[in-house]
Amino acid sequence: MFTKEHGVPLSYEAMRSILELKNVQLEELAKSLSESCPNKVVTKEDVAKCVKKSATHKSIKVERVLFAPSGCARFRYLKERFLAKKTPIAALKEGKEATVFGMVKVGEKIALEDEDEEIEIGEIEEEEYFLATGVCAGFRGAVADRKFNVSKIELPYVERKKTAKKEERESEDGENNVIFISEFTTAQENVKELENMLEVYRKAGIQIACVVLMVKIKDTLENEGLRIERGLADLYKRTEFVVIPGSTERPLFYPQGEYKKNRNTTLSTNPSKISVGQTVLLVGSFEITDGVKKHCALQGEYRENLGRVVLSQASYNPFVHYTDLSCTEEYDHIVIGDRYDSYLHQEKERVFAVCGEFGKNGGQFLFYSDASGTFEVSTLKRNSA
Repeated sequence: MFTKEHGVPLSYEAMRSILELKNVQLEELAKSLSESCPNKVVTKEDVAKCVKKSATHKSIKVERVLFAPSGCARFRYLKERFLAKKTPIAALKEGKEATVFGMVKVGEKIALEDEDEEIEIGEIEEEEYFLATGVCAGFRGAVADRKFNVSKIELPYVERKKTAKKEERESEDGENNVIFISEFTTAQENVKELENMLEVYRKAGIQIACVVLMVKIKDTLENEGLRIERGLADLYKRTEFVVIPGSTERPLFYPQGEYKKNRNTTLSTNPSKISVGQTVLLVGSFEITDGVKKHCALQGEYRENLGRVVLSQASYNPFVHYTDLSCTEEYDHIVIGDRYDSYLHQEKERVFAVCGEFGKNGGQFLFYSDASGTFEVSTLKRNSA
């Protein structure tokens, strides 16, 4: 089969290593060897490398987010990690400086609340700040005329877990490259464009372990997944395809969607937790621009301040206040699908990545390399150049 059907000449050691393999589809291995080892006799080392690549998608783990009623879990978690001395709002005294840890409410006025009390925020002296409903932070200031005038805002900091070094990630997990696409429609021409993109990566020798598609649902999530499965997943069996609902239709509640896995296609909720090797990504599709910018108090550049705040909040999206989207477990990066431009914001070792609509800016998407731990904003035009 290897030589006659796929033109792959095997060395004696390569043949022996193939005979010893278990739970490996030989047809897929033959195709992989023909792609990666053209015009050469395949060695034992070539076989081992291709088997490792074929197993890459096993390093992808998708976990749905279950519905939870609004609660105080995230607030308490962040409060515990805010180490400065804290004063309850009920204990504040006129004119006496204190630090309050609370959750922001933005409406006709900006208010701050803790477990027992609420107070209106007055003047804010900070040169830059971003406040929106759901943001938890420490506020330094003093009460004057029944308002809390703020001199300093300090966000809670949750240290990122220690991850393996680049060399260790590469040796343990292989090539865990992931593509993120937002506002994707499963029209035939779009599926074909995505197929062409994956083919470019394949020819370049870049293995794509996972493609995360945040889709515009025109039918049902299951039918959208079937189109992906028939059009792409059957062609790229070594790639995991994850399909989650997009943000265009504003849902009545989160999490949105269902969970179902069939071979290398997974339907999951919006949002979801996706583990790439040892790296944990919080992934969701939200109107992070239109849905938040209109209802926030901002001083400074929007994107930078938004990214800085979101990464401090132990949540998939802290601004969805009517349900609990807390993530008080350790994670590494956040990826949000939106309808506008893609951009990246890094805060220490964490990245806040916004993936803009696929149909704009020349077919924009995000490329994540777990080996280097980096994100890149890319486009179809750039990818095909």
